[in-house]
Amino acid sequence: MLFDSKKLFCANVGDSRAVLYSLVKKTNFKITPLSEDHKPGLPNEKKRIEGVGGRVEPILGPQGQWLGPDRVWMKNEDTPGLAMSRSLGDGLAHSLGVSAEPEVK
Repeated sequence: MLFDSKKLFCANVGDSRAVLYSLVKKTNFKITPLSEDHKPGLPNEKKRIEGVGGRVEPILGPQGQWLGPDRVWMKNEDTPGLAMSRSLGDGLAHSLGVSAEPEVK
């Protein structure tokens, strides 16, 4: 985050959240979300991933049931299984549409 006395900038990648706690009264706070998690199931994130050949779905359990959150997989292999759609430094995931580009607000 960057604060220049008039504006607050927030940039994030992945599932690290930023929130702003503001003092409203001496004992009350206001909590304002500044970022959102980048999850593979979000429509724009899923579209980008599937557009370059990645697959978005949860883990397939031993009895054919879906388990847990959506994850990023190779088209025909159950790897890497990343549960976020943006990440730094994951070459395999980046080749499947996972982005290192931050969202800036």
